[in-house]
Amino acid sequence: EDILSKVKEELNAIKNVESKVATKQKKIAKVNFIGKTLDELIKSYGKPSLIRNDTNTKTVRFDTLNCRLFIYFNNSFQKPRAEYFEIRDTKGILVDRKNNIDNCFNEMANT
Repeated sequence: EDILSKVKEELNAIKNVESKVATKQKKIAKVNFIGKTLDELIKSYGKPSLIRNDTNTKTVRFDTLNCRLFIYFNNSFQKPRAEYFEIRDTKGILVDRKNNIDNCFNEMANT
C-alpha cells in the first residue's frame, strides 16, 4: 500500500508539471489551434500522421522531423472543433522552450 501511494504521488507530480508546460505552450505558441475543425487543420498542415477515435475524443497528430503536434477534439459535438493541443518531441516529452516551439511551427509551415 505504501508503494502504491508513492507511485500515485509521483504520477500526480508528473501530471502537474505537464499541465504547467502545456499551459506555457499555449502562451508561447504563435498559432492557436483551438476552435479549428479537422478540415481547416488539414488545409493548413496537410494530412495528419495519425487520427485516433476514442469514445468521446478524437486525437489527431501532425509529425515533423523534430516534433509532434497533438490536437484533441470532443467527438460529442456534431462538428467537432479542436479543444486542446500539445507539442511534444520525438521521444514524447512536452516541448517547453520558446525556440523549440517556434522551430516546431516553422517545420510544420514548411512541410
